[in-house]
Amino acid sequence: MLILCGQAPLNTRIVGGVNAPDGSWPWQVSLHRSGYHFCGGSLINNEWVLTATRVSGGPEQRLPFWHQQLDHRLGR
Repeated sequence: MLILCGQAPLNTRIVGGVNAPDGSWPWQVSLHRSGYHFCGGSLINNEWVLTATRVSGGPEQRLPFWHQQLDHRLGR
């Protein structure tokens, strides 16, 4: 049995389609600041989120996010 991670079912439209059902892409992250989405990311293990450099202000301005600054909502 081969299980593929991240492959959408052939009958599901995402681009130009409808919202994905909750929990369909559990490794995807929506980063929020002051209640608004500002960037996406991917869970790469149980401690790290991989996201764009612009989130930290660039390579010369490392601005870490600590767990106290983060909120999580499973399946949303």
